[in-house]
Amino acid sequence: MGVETFPGCVMQIIGKFHYEDVIFTVDSEEIRAKLASEAIKKTIAKNADMILYVPESLVTQIANDVDEAAKYIEDPQSLEEAAREKIREKLSVKEDFKVKIIQSAGVYFGENQRYKVEFANTLDNIIVYLFLDLLGIRDSEIFIDISTGQNFYIVALLEAARHLLVHKKLEKIFDRKYTPRVRTSTITPYAQVKGRESAPTKLPIHFSEIDVKVFFEYPLKTTMRRRGCDLVSIGDYLSPKLKDAERGELTRELYRKFGKDYNKVKALARLCMLAYNAFKYNTPLCFYGKGIINLNECDADEAFQILIKILGEIESMRKVVVEGDTLSVTRVPLCRGPIINTLLTLALFKSIKENLNDLNEKEAVNLAEFREKFKNIYESLGLQLNSIFLQKEINNIEMLSVALKDGEEKSYGELLEHPPGGAQDAKRNFFAHAGLTYDAVLVKREDGEIKIRYDPAKYEIIKDYLSECL
Repeated sequence: MGVETFPGCVMQIIGKFHYEDVIFTVDSEEIRAKLASEAIKKTIAKNADMILYVPESLVTQIANDVDEAAKYIEDPQSLEEAAREKIREKLSVKEDFKVKIIQSAGVYFGENQRYKVEFANTLDNIIVYLFLDLLGIRDSEIFIDISTGQNFYIVALLEAARHLLVHKKLEKIFDRKYTPRVRTSTITPYAQVKGRESAPTKLPIHFSEIDVKVFFEYPLKTTMRRRGCDLVSIGDYLSPKLKDAERGELTRELYRKFGKDYNKVKALARLCMLAYNAFKYNTPLCFYGKGIINLNECDADEAFQILIKILGEIESMRKVVVEGDTLSVTRVPLCRGPIINTLLTLALFKSIKENLNDLNEKEAVNLAEFREKFKNIYESLGLQLNSIFLQKEINNIEMLSVALKDGEEKSYGELLEHPPGGAQDAKRNFFAHAGLTYDAVLVKREDGEIKIRYDPAKYEIIKDYLSECL
């Protein structure tokens, strides 16, 4: 199982292999076609891919008997090819197009009800695998036509598209100008009179925007809270509606195959949590050097491929059984939330790494550079209040460092005329002073500039502080 990369696209779910000709109007241009997606591609999306999603339930309109249907279900590639031929033959699509088979749920009958196909599946499963497919779309406009297909599958596609928007915005969370665009298209409902020859109906295609609000939050927060602040587990990806014994057996099997690799996903989730907390709780000096937050320890693309393998393995566990004239297709039910949130965590980490990785190479930072760098970052994340408190702490250090000689380095505490005495709540002080506390920070004058860094002896303590924030 892999994720194919493709440019912006026009997509539509096919509900059957027979539609009447319609004269679609797109931006005042009239196009005769059976599918609105083809009219859109011919007019305002000429460079986009045209993708037709075919629910596997349409096997009932392809296979002549239950055994043939079972073979198609067991070999999705053959079903895809057969569906493509049907679309070319019955829907007369002239534009280049791709066919992608999507999972089904429910009960369907073959021609003349000669056989029955039962799909034991969930909406969550369909959304998850649709989302994985959509992740291959590069940054371009996306059109989702919802004029055909059963409502169940339309809902799944729209929900997957919303997840896609969140994912894309998290990947570009530091870019305030980034605005991915997803539009739905549809037509006004119209009645067809059977057996009566008539000219094609003229219908305008209506467009509307899909958008989501994305805030700077750690996607796995709720999952970790439910697990007692533990990291997400492979078992979280399986539906809690499964019986405990079955869920436990499946989890153990997945851990036997992927446990070692999955540790890399958990390590990334934990590292992303530390980075998120450093932003959220205003301790940005943690990003300098590699002693506290080393962004090079994890790779989002590698973790993504591990998740793809796990989800591919779960899909391979589906059971295809023929009994008499009934074909049963049963899938392992998924729990969508933890899966989507893990993928969103990878997106957030990737963005953080791309934008802050260079800071790991500087153990100490010039105060002026530090002030300006995080003023801009906090503005992009909507954390302007953090910037105000950080500026105050930086100003305090600047005022106290005037007595330092060039090349001299002292602890922040040594610069204070009256260092705090008595019992102190070190963790509270750490966050109250933007991580720039007298007992953790070293201050140095170098070539007329003031630089700060953390005392290496405090690295593990600070890591513990950041780990306990959520």
